Amino acid sequence: MASRNKSHSIEADALRWLHSHGVSPGLVKSALNVEALAVATVGKLSGEKRESVLLIAPTVGSIPLFMKPKDAPYLTRLDHLRFGAAALVLFWHLYRYNGQIPTSDVPAFPPVSLLQEGHTGVALFLTLSGYLFWWKCRDKQIEYWAFIRSRVCRIAPLFIFWMVIYFYLGDVDPVKLTLAIALMLNNGTVPGNGWTIIVEFQFYLLFPFLLIFSRSKSNRNDKDFRYLFGILALAICVRWSVWLTTGTVQDLAYGTIFGRIDQFIFGMIFSEIAIRRPQVFKPWRVLAGTMILVVTTVYLFDRAGGYFDQGGYPSKSLVWVFWPMVEGICFGLLIASYDRSNIRIPRIVDRFLARLGSYSYSMYLNHHFVILVAFALATYFDFTPTGIFAVTVFGIVAVLPLLCAVSAATYHLIEKPFDTLRKPYSQRLEAVDITAAAPMPTSHQPVHP
Repeated sequence: MASRNKSHSIEADALRWLHSHGVSPGLVKSALNVEALAVATVGKLSGEKRESVLLIAPTVGSIPLFMKPKDAPYLTRLDHLRFGAAALVLFWHLYRYNGQIPTSDVPAFPPVSLLQEGHTGVALFLTLSGYLFWWKCRDKQIEYWAFIRSRVCRIAPLFIFWMVIYFYLGDVDPVKLTLAIALMLNNGTVPGNGWTIIVEFQFYLLFPFLLIFSRSKSNRNDKDFRYLFGILALAICVRWSVWLTTGTVQDLAYGTIFGRIDQFIFGMIFSEIAIRRPQVFKPWRVLAGTMILVVTTVYLFDRAGGYFDQGGYPSKSLVWVFWPMVEGICFGLLIASYDRSNIRIPRIVDRFLARLGSYSYSMYLNHHFVILVAFALATYFDFTPTGIFAVTVFGIVAVLPLLCAVSAATYHLIEKPFDTLRKPYSQRLEAVDITAAAPMPTSHQPVHP
């Protein structure tokens, strides 16, 4: 009770101090409704010794007053999901290697369909991008070219590393490849998994505008998602029109921004929902239900023919008009429910999965090469895994650990050094050292109007 009274006293002193230094009475009154008001001190707060004091009032209504001079908290659970997405893509290509698993095979155990149709890990990656960028930037002003520079420093080094390797190992036209990368337009020119990096970067180019256009005209701190839903409707209309006129839309829906934009946008939307209504996603039952929804949806997609067998490839099925949207909704729900869930994860497990998740970009670009090496080593030791069970065990016991080791190396040697070149790209209000301007009142000091 004593500590609570002391806290209330300090809050009252802080509000009086604001009023005494020119803040309007109306704003001071509004401050009574702040979501969080605290005074953090370094050392003891007393008449004789008073060091740096930070007044933190994140919102008065929806207007931020003061913020700590540090980045937003690191969301470790998003890195857990990144690792999961990388693992899905790994098993997708592991099962397809030399036709190890027939594309028509449908597992009796539904969760295995997530591995069989592991290409859906790409959708999870892209939905995560929309979710994270919205969470970080929703109330900030982005400096466009600083943002682009930051993204280039993040993804270009390892991407270029692999493009050079593919150039020397394969028949890649350097002029076409350079133009495809420079213009961010790919139509089968960029080798390996590079096509997804092109799509991802196209989203980076669009994101600051999506952020601006989704803000209310009357109050930029309010969100108006009508624009985003309009973009979703436009993308669906484009896919439907292409399907209607050409008979297939699979390649457009799967490999271009005209399909993948759904996942970015649903990541943004569910990020906002998770911020506004975190209590909706807290119960473990919500997470369990969402996981069941994801598994069931992918299993039904697999039973319908999956990626390869819906009337041949490329598929003529109408499913591909809507599949990117379905993936975006499912994974948006999964990300929000896992991020906000009140389930307790042991600290050692949390850190371990987060560390693996930090390697996910390397895992994604490295995994083709690692699969080739793993099967070459298996052949050298006269071992050839066949059947879904043997390939799955081989992937878990041999390929995944090897991929993690290689990816840890490329992360620390190629990715991480360039991270130091990244600079802040969003404007934010800095912390105010209020004792530097004037003495901070305490319960022992009178406040003069």
